[in-house]
Amino acid sequence: MSEQRANAVELQKATGETTQMGELCASQKGTAIYQDIATTPGTLYRIELDHASRYRIHLDQMQVMVGAPGHEQPVEMTRTSSNKYGDKIGEKSTTIATHSTNPFGNQSSKDDFSHYVGYYTIPAGQSVTRFTFRQVSGVNTTSGNLLDNIVFTQAYKLSYDKNSDEATGQTPNG
Repeated sequence: MSEQRANAVELQKATGETTQMGELCASQKGTAIYQDIATTPGTLYRIELDHASRYRIHLDQMQVMVGAPGHEQPVEMTRTSSNKYGDKIGEKSTTIATHSTNPFGNQSSKDDFSHYVGYYTIPAGQSVTRFTFRQVSGVNTTSGNLLDNIVFTQAYKLSYDKNSDEATGQTPNG
C-alpha cells in the first residue's frame, strides 16, 4: 500500500517493470515536490521530464515552476515525444497534461509517458534556484501525475555572425 499522508511523495513501480516513478499527487490538493540547487546567474538550464496521467478517466495536469525559493514561476514546456494517445508533439504550455488509456490506474507502463522539455535562464543575483513540480489537477486527492526521468542540465546558447563573409542562406528570425 502507498503511504497516504500530507507531504508524502509516493514512489510507484509499474506492473512487470523494474524502474520506479514518482507520483506527484500525494493525498492533498496542490501537492508539490522541489529541489534547491546552487546556480550561477546567466546560466541557461534545460529541464526534462516524462509525465503520465494515472487513469484514462481524468487528464492529470501539473506545472514545472522555477525561480528563487518562494518565488517560482511556471516554465513553458514543450512536448517532444508522445505516448500516441492523442497528445501532439510540439505543443507548448506552462501546464503539462498527458492523456492515458490506463483503465485501472495501477498498471501504468513506460508507454503511458510523454516527454517534455523547457528552459530557464538564471537571473542576476540568484545563486540558489528552486525547481518545483506542482500538481494542478489529479483524478482525486490520492492519485495522479506520474513523473519519471527528471533531468536538469546546463544548456548553451549558440551564436553566429550573420555578417560573416562565409555566411550563406537566409537569416533566421529572432
